[in-house]
Amino acid sequence: MSVENTIFSRHTERADGSMGYSPEEADKISEQYPSLTKEGENRAREMANHEFGEMVDTMDENGIFFIGGSSEEERTKATADVIGDELSNKYKNKDETVVFTRQDIDTMRKQVKEKGSKILDNIRETIREHSDQKLVFTYPLFLKEFGLRPHHRDKQTGGHTAYMQEMLKQVENNEHKAVLEWFKNEGKISVGDEELTVPSPLETAETHLRGIERLKKFAEKFSEQRSITIGFVGHGWQLDALAVYLANNGEVSAEAFEKLFKSEEIKQPESGKIIVKGEKVSFIYRGNEYQIPEEILNKE
Repeated sequence: MSVENTIFSRHTERADGSMGYSPEEADKISEQYPSLTKEGENRAREMANHEFGEMVDTMDENGIFFIGGSSEEERTKATADVIGDELSNKYKNKDETVVFTRQDIDTMRKQVKEKGSKILDNIRETIREHSDQKLVFTYPLFLKEFGLRPHHRDKQTGGHTAYMQEMLKQVENNEHKAVLEWFKNEGKISVGDEELTVPSPLETAETHLRGIERLKKFAEKFSEQRSITIGFVGHGWQLDALAVYLANNGEVSAEAFEKLFKSEEIKQPESGKIIVKGEKVSFIYRGNEYQIPEEILNKE
């Protein structure tokens, strides 16, 4: 894969009450983003201003930032929406940067539908009209590579699959212990005569890299050959695996997980960055920089 600058984040604090993440009081749910808590919204806004804002500030003068990937879970889409909305506020008075939120793009879609034209043609025209400005587009699309279903969550109900139920039971719902055990058992648990399986951390990391490549190729359809920065929002265990892969030369193990994360897995929200400078590709996480060998980005 020909990698581009990329930033990913775990979703922020969710409001569905599962796994003890969110407060019980209904008044702590975000009014604008009801799948998130108010505190979660605030954290996502802070991250938008800092980590995502830094990506905008360091882009090429006419670069395009496409925050376009999510899972099927609403909390990932809502987190991306918060980021896009906050970036719109941050740059609204800066002529060199123009931000299009999901709401802006939905308005475009409605207008082009009425005219009988296509949204990608409209976006290309918009990009040509802003030839000397940085452009940010936020439109979180579900990519199966970033999804939880059907392996970790039931495809229909969204509840935990048998593997997840057994794993959480074994560790008494301690998320850090659960993800560490996933790294140790590589996605396989035996219960009596039955073996419960999910993709291993290594398989998960490689799947996410394919998702990043797919997102980049989609952005190239409307980028008018301008430089692209990619952004997406995903889930904790999956992004833990991706981070370990990127920081550890493509090797994924429980030992590498503990070395990278210590006692705290990727937080809600928390970001990691893939940065390209000439021929050097690095992974930036928690203030540390890890050089990424070219060969691990080009595995078949």
